[in-house]
Formats: sequence, structure tokens, C-alpha cells
Amino acid sequence: MKKQTKAPAAKAGKKGRAKKPGSFEVVNTGKKPAAPARETIQTQAIAMLQRPEGARLTELMHAFGWARHSTRGFISGVAGKKLGFQIESTKDGEDRIYKIRQVVY
Repeated sequence: MKKQTKAPAAKAGKKGRAKKPGSFEVVNTGKKPAAPARETIQTQAIAMLQRPEGARLTELMHAFGWARHSTRGFISGVAGKKLGFQIESTKDGEDRIYKIRQVVY
């Protein structure tokens, strides 16, 4: 035969007083708090491309240790196609400057 137990009665505030209107109680939901967004190479590169002056190809290469073709592939494939940014490219002497064009709707 199973033993039956009664649920404990809800307790009032301190010394039997009711809680004030508008007060709240923190309840543990069992979920972990959201982790802060981590800084990835992709987010760092996008931040560099979003600067008003943009980012030079060589600057991106040195910052992340990428080869020239890998850097251009990231700009075209990830930033342009996958994430949908409009990339603006200008030539400054021998170097290219890339930046994300701000789209106004």
C-alpha cells in the first residue's frame, strides 16, 4: 500500500504578512542562463568590413592568417552570398578595400 502525503501549504511572507502588491519572487526554472555571444573570426571580420573606412585585403589576411584567395572567398561566399551583405570594393593603389554597403530601406 502506497503512503499518501500532503503537499506543504503555501507560506505567507515574513511573520505571516501577505506580500506587497507589485512584488515578485525569483523562481528557478531549471534552465541555464543564456551564454554571451562569443567572438568568432566571422564576427570579427564582419566588424572590420562594417567600419566606415572598410578593410583592406592585406589587413584581413594578416589579422586572421588567411591566404589571399581564402580572404576573397570569405568576402564573396560567406559575407556576400551566405549572409547577404552587399560588398563594395574599391582599389587603392595595389590594394583592394572592401566594405559592407549600408542598405537604406
